[in-house]
Amino acid sequence: MEVIDCYKDVVRKIDILERELEIIEVEMTFWFGKLAFGGRGSAKFGMLAAMDNTQDIYNKKYDVLKLLEFYKEMEEEMRLSIEGLEGVQYKIARLRVLEGMTYQEIADELGLTHGYVRQVSSKTNKKRTDILKNA
Repeated sequence: MEVIDCYKDVVRKIDILERELEIIEVEMTFWFGKLAFGGRGSAKFGMLAAMDNTQDIYNKKYDVLKLLEFYKEMEEEMRLSIEGLEGVQYKIARLRVLEGMTYQEIADELGLTHGYVRQVSSKTNKKRTDILKNA
């Protein structure tokens, strides 16, 4: 189950980095504009400030893109590992986390009862919590 929790964390990190790229694009438009240094920042603070800030933003964008590439590769490897897991606990966890399925959808998919799927999920979560408390 820990690999599934780690997977969720990696997916969240990817989302954060993608949002950060969106913010960087807004900053680029502010300083650089649609045309070379035609942005509001350049007009308000001058060409020199725009050049400095644009270079900083390019560097930040490069760093974020590298991190995003790293996390996407990690996400792919983890997803493949999770898909290879066996046992009913992992099947339930995988369908719940990776596919976003409800307990009823999982029960229907696996040919189990809704109550059994909830019970297995609950026991798995309790076991994970106990392990974390004792660590």
